[in-house]
Amino acid sequence: MSEVKKLSLRIPKELHKELKILAAKDDKTMNDIICDMIVQYIVNSHKKKASQDAL
Repeated sequence: MSEVKKLSLRIPKELHKELKILAAKDDKTMNDIICDMIVQYIVNSHKKKASQDAL
């Protein structure tokens, strides 16, 4: 990964707890999971835009 930037967010306590538990079970960091989710969101957004442009 290239240069990194810090991102701060506020999430409900229970959501944080669930994410932390699932991350530990999957032997991943919460950062890894959130970064993967952001990448997937970006990819899906590009696919959606491409399909709209094709119409």
